[in-house]
Amino acid sequence: MRNRVRIQPYVAPDLRRRLASFSAAQDVTESAIVEAALTNYLEPEGTDQALVVRRLDAVVQGLARLEGGLEVVGEAVGRLVRFLYSIAPAKVATDETTHGEERYRTLIAKVSRAVGTSTTFLAAVRRARLVPAEAPGSAAQGGR
Repeated sequence: MRNRVRIQPYVAPDLRRRLASFSAAQDVTESAIVEAALTNYLEPEGTDQALVVRRLDAVVQGLARLEGGLEVVGEAVGRLVRFLYSIAPAKVATDETTHGEERYRTLIAKVSRAVGTSTTFLAAVRRARLVPAEAPGSAAQGGR
């Protein structure tokens, strides 16, 4: 006890009763409980909680961006399917099915290349948002 200093903080009567009952239940002195609580409260390790919150916030922001990207892709795929159903014939001949498989393989190759080079559909949409709208005739001249 020689290396301890006495303090006399004021607390609410209810808090004092809770401290006394907790102390009795744990068979620990009130001083030990208060000292442990103050040490825990005042140590800089409490910044870990703030760090976790900041990191979780960054994850939430990343998920929000991902959600926006998925909305764009979903909308594009939906419009593409609607367009394909509007132009698809009721019955398809066997040689046309083979031609469709070739087109499918070409599509997969192009998508794979675009993902590998980061020239994705979402990146094109983001660039289009940044560039002012062009005149209707100038898009045809741009080429592919």
